[in-house]
Amino acid sequence: MLMMPFHFKREELDSNLVVGPHTVVAPSYDPHCERRDISRGCLPVAVISAEKLLDLNEGPAETAAIANVLLSSAKMSPYVVDAEAWDCIWAELIVHRKGARTVVDRPNTPYTEADYNFSSEMLDAMITELDRLITKYSSSEWSSLGTANRIVDLVSWHRGLTQAELDEMNSGRRKLSAKDFLGPTEREKRRLASLANHEGGPAPGNAPNSPNTGYFDAMARERIALKRRKARKAQRQRKAQRKDDRRAERTLTLLRRDE
Repeated sequence: MLMMPFHFKREELDSNLVVGPHTVVAPSYDPHCERRDISRGCLPVAVISAEKLLDLNEGPAETAAIANVLLSSAKMSPYVVDAEAWDCIWAELIVHRKGARTVVDRPNTPYTEADYNFSSEMLDAMITELDRLITKYSSSEWSSLGTANRIVDLVSWHRGLTQAELDEMNSGRRKLSAKDFLGPTEREKRRLASLANHEGGPAPGNAPNSPNTGYFDAMARERIALKRRKARKAQRQRKAQRKDDRRAERTLTLLRRDE
């Protein structure tokens, strides 16, 4: 699903279908880590924040953190450019959006991240998980590691943002709409309320698609268009190759006749 996200329909990716409702997933380690396939072990050498990297104030420092990790590697350090160029590289990639596509290069859509809200149900679940991570990596087992401390700092920052959003939702300053991320409980409550208030309302499961699928639909269309372009290019290359083969065959025939 992660490698081929467009191979599945949206309904087929539903958590209740893939994982199962109220299923507790047991934590596990990557088999490569268990078999000690990684030469330097599976402990991370650094923790990088994508949000900080995209931030106009903190982005250069996050870029420097990445570069310093590469400099510490005997294999990678010969290929790292001088530190004087790091800020310029960050500006070209993040500010001027050159190079590979990033999360900020999403297809055109009438909605932005700020247009979506999460229900209290979902925000509570997020805070529970964030609290678990903060407690785990603040423990004596991890607190001596700089990477663990960075995780605690970043997750604590996210927890504060999530708590502020939950407070706004509970106070009524934020209002939920059909296009928001409602969660199963809120979605079912709204469905029952709709059926009770409107005779002949939509049957369960027949609600229209939420507008938050627009981004994924656009990505799917773009992926299909890319495949078609590649197929046409391959077809042109095969046609050109056949033409070259025929030309070479004719040339070879003429040479044999001359002999």
